[in-house]
Amino acid sequence: MSAARRVVLVYNTTSYLARFRSELIAALIDRRCEVVALAPADAAVEQLRQLGVRCDDLRLNRYSANPLAELRNFLAVLGALRRHRPCTVLSFTIKPVIYASLAARWLGAMPAFSMITGLGSLYLDETWLGRARRRAVEWLYRLALARNRKVFFQNAADSERFLAARLVRPEQVVTIPGSGVNLDRFARHDRPQHSMTFVLVARLLREKGIAEFAAAARALGERYPQARFVIVGPFEGGPSGISHEEFDAMLRKTPVEYQGELDDIRPCLEAAGVFVLPTYYGEGTPRSILEALAMGMPVVTTDIPGCRETVEDGVNGFLVPARDSRRLADALERFLRNPSLVDTMGQRSRALAAERYDVHTVNAVIIDAM
Repeated sequence: MSAARRVVLVYNTTSYLARFRSELIAALIDRRCEVVALAPADAAVEQLRQLGVRCDDLRLNRYSANPLAELRNFLAVLGALRRHRPCTVLSFTIKPVIYASLAARWLGAMPAFSMITGLGSLYLDETWLGRARRRAVEWLYRLALARNRKVFFQNAADSERFLAARLVRPEQVVTIPGSGVNLDRFARHDRPQHSMTFVLVARLLREKGIAEFAAAARALGERYPQARFVIVGPFEGGPSGISHEEFDAMLRKTPVEYQGELDDIRPCLEAAGVFVLPTYYGEGTPRSILEALAMGMPVVTTDIPGCRETVEDGVNGFLVPARDSRRLADALERFLRNPSLVDTMGQRSRALAAERYDVHTVNAVIIDAM
């Protein structure tokens, strides 16, 4: 196929690209585009190939800060875009966004688009080193995004922060409701009668509220022995990652069960009652929450950008302050005292998913903007 219809998607893992963007890929292919995935290869490469994607392995370390290694990463992206000569480049997450946008600008006449999937821990570290890192990253963002045709944001607070810092221009900004969710794949199921299982699905990062969830479970476990508390998700590297030893210490003397990383989260959500994400990470719009909404689960999450938009407080769940395990426990206890809330709030969650977060509607906005 001609490069005139070739789209390169730049991501930091092929597994996340396969999980979070398969519907976008299908929509692009339906529009007769050739899709190339430029991302570090992992077990999901074959899944992408079955979708019709060409995969180009990119050796990119998400957590490296070594200048020479990062220069090599940038040159690898530059070389790949020079080989593929796409009509459009769409990149996701911080390093791919910066490197792909700079490379497209260097090569010229290569329309670049970026998606800011949240701010991560960039604005959480107020040490001198954290502030220095933030200034450096903002300088790179400003340089990289200057020639982007459009920059997609998953919540209004992130776009406003980028605009205030002059990292983007108003005409570049497109705000979308997260990645969307496939309402057919994540279909509503009747919850088990009076199910009192609270499940947290997240990468095991400190900022995802793992310790706060464990503390809330400890506070409620003795008074409500029928309650179950479950954590699902992979261990992560980097400075925010929780070590196995730290994780074991968090869960000691709590009723929390750890189920590891699951290839298919749907059976776990079907068996649970309430979805919990007490994050204070710089979220875009958490895909895990959208999947829970679509499956008809009440959601308890924090009152922060990207999360607060998914919950009508007291209607389809509860919003709690970040880093407050006591208030989190209070919110969970409301379900234990009144189990009928699981069904009534879950019905509203499903309706909210259908109204705001249908993945096909979200992808149409993205493709039309490109």
